[in-house]
Amino acid sequence: MRRTLRATAMTAVLVLLWATVAAAKGPTALTITGEGLDGPIEIGAQAGGGEPGSGGQVSRLAEHTGLFATMFGATGSELDTQRPAGDLGPAVTLTWTVPMGDLEADPLVQRLHPWAEGGPVTHTESGQAHFGHETVGGWYTGGQELAGLLAEIGVPQLDACWASPARRHPRPGCSTRTSAGDCSQPSAGCRAGSAR
Repeated sequence: MRRTLRATAMTAVLVLLWATVAAAKGPTALTITGEGLDGPIEIGAQAGGGEPGSGGQVSRLAEHTGLFATMFGATGSELDTQRPAGDLGPAVTLTWTVPMGDLEADPLVQRLHPWAEGGPVTHTESGQAHFGHETVGGWYTGGQELAGLLAEIGVPQLDACWASPARRHPRPGCSTRTSAGDCSQPSAGCRAGSAR
C-alpha cells in the first residue's frame, strides 16, 4: 500500500513539473549590452521560438546560459553557489523578455562573462519573478556550446594576443604582432578602460 501511495505521489509531482514547463513559453527576446561589444545585440525568437527544447536560437541560448535551470530547476542543481576560480574578465548584461500570458512581460537579467578563463559563465540573482515563481540564483558554466553560440550572434572573440589573464581584451585587432611574432602593446584607444 505504501509503495502504491509513494508511486502515486511521485506521478503527481512529475505531472505538476511537466505542466509548469509545458505552460512556460520561454523567453521571446534577448538583449546583450556591456563592455567589449560594438553596441547592443538584440535577438528575437526565430523559428521554434524560445520554448524549452524548441531548438530556436533564443531557446538554445537560454539553455546554455543556464536561464532554464534558474527558471525551472526545482533545486538549481545545475547551478553553483561558488564563483568560478580564475579571471572572469569583463561582464555583459543579458536581459531576457519572458511573456506572462496577458500580463506585461517580465524581464529576467543575467550577468555573462564571455571571456572567462575556462569558457563563458553566467550569474543569475535569485528572486527574480516569472510565471508566479522566482529564479534560483547561482553560477552556470556554459562550456563550448555557449562559446559557439556567442560567436554565432556576434559577441567578439578574444584576440590571441590578449588571451592571457593579465592582458585579457575582447576586441579583435586591438593588439598587433611584432615581426618576431610577439604581441605588442595595444593602441591608446584599446588601452583606455578596456584592457584586463
